[in-house]
Amino acid sequence: MTQEADLSHEFQELLEQSDSPADVWASRLGRIATHQAMRDWLAGVKIWKLFLTLTFKNPIPPEPAFNIWRRLVRLLNDRSFGSHYTRIVHHSYFSYVLGIELQRRDVVHFHALVDKPLNFDLVHRWWNRAAGFAWIDQIEHYDKALYYVTKYVTKGGELKIYAARTERVPKPLPLWWK
Repeated sequence: MTQEADLSHEFQELLEQSDSPADVWASRLGRIATHQAMRDWLAGVKIWKLFLTLTFKNPIPPEPAFNIWRRLVRLLNDRSFGSHYTRIVHHSYFSYVLGIELQRRDVVHFHALVDKPLNFDLVHRWWNRAAGFAWIDQIEHYDKALYYVTKYVTKGGELKIYAARTERVPKPLPLWWK
């Protein structure tokens, strides 16, 4: 039996024996079970291809930080499908999971998974000017990427998830689209 299966079995036993299931869910094992369930669910939503790390140079609350993310999403869609992109792809041509982490220095930090190609140059130029620092990697270790994006949620962070309704590619296909 794997370590995760052992923990899952132990968690189930605790739930069954407890007078206070809420306490069990708030325990370390409860956080592990919640984290594993989130990772399993996200793995089935889309096939994630890119891992983004987006930082902010100045302290910013989560909601204004999320608004900056939405501006980036709009810009990427506008540049790929034109100013009326919502008629073609609705909110976005790419699906994403945005993990919102509050760092110790009270600065928001994002980790995101994306399922389609992005214009790396545009992301870096725009984010670095508008917010802080952007880093993008191709996902090589799927489980590690899912783990990293979801781990802060069990510590009080948040996930924002968007699943694209349609599968569209820009025409003509840009050079950065791989």
